[in-house]
Amino acid sequence: MIPTRKVRKLCETALLLLVIVTTLAAAGCAPGSTASSATPSAASSGAGGTTVTVSRVVDGDTVDVSPEIEGEHSIRIIGADTPEDVRPGYPTQPLSLKAAAFTRSRLEGKRVRLTFDTTHKDKYDRLLAYLWVGKHTMIEDELLKKGLAQLLIIPPNDRYASRFRADQEQARRAHRGLWGLPKSEQCKETNRGNGIGVGSPGCSSTSTGGSYHYSRSSKASSQKTSGGVAPVSEESCPRSHPIKGNISEDGEKIYHLPHGDPYYSATHPERCFASPAQARAAGYRAPRY
Repeated sequence: MIPTRKVRKLCETALLLLVIVTTLAAAGCAPGSTASSATPSAASSGAGGTTVTVSRVVDGDTVDVSPEIEGEHSIRIIGADTPEDVRPGYPTQPLSLKAAAFTRSRLEGKRVRLTFDTTHKDKYDRLLAYLWVGKHTMIEDELLKKGLAQLLIIPPNDRYASRFRADQEQARRAHRGLWGLPKSEQCKETNRGNGIGVGSPGCSSTSTGGSYHYSRSSKASSQKTSGGVAPVSEESCPRSHPIKGNISEDGEKIYHLPHGDPYYSATHPERCFASPAQARAAGYRAPRY
């Protein structure tokens, strides 16, 4: 039989250990947990996503957040691409400072909600996320509707492609932002397959010495491009040249076939080709799945 005094001592020790474990767990210090980092898969498993604070706005479409998520603090928003103002070796593009100022006024120091799509990171290890500024509104919506960003859909992250396309069309019809600029200014933008930017109809396909070239003749501009023909709309190629040539975010030229290519319908062509051989001759490659 264990003495009463010894039993009381064991009980007190067990109770003390229980209090310590409970306190540590409440503080986020339980084994296997971290207080400063979350995971997109866990955070986005519910409809609410994960809430973070925007600690810094890098430019119109990139922000830093706290706490880190999977060890990363840099977030690149999905679906909207603002003009460049901090890319090394490139000139400041029209409306880049205005886009950055708008994003800064809306986000810096504020709590926002992030949700994720299929691919969580880009090649720069930035997290790719939809950034919600209200219950039903994303910063992507606001930038596109104001004409401060172009639509940029890179499959498989295309959950809100139709929604964002409608946002952009609203700005285009109202001639807001990018869509109200003179053609010479639009030609300085990055070509994202939306009908403006370097290599789009009416703009030269080259830029040298940090300056962009503008051609008043769409026909002359098309003849300068290396092969293929211009698309008939931001989403479609002519029947005679059904193969879509697209330039990715990191500058890779990729062509997509109308049959058997899962990304064909979502691709916005920059050039259109009659055959794979013609596309390859123009410097485009087949996609890698």
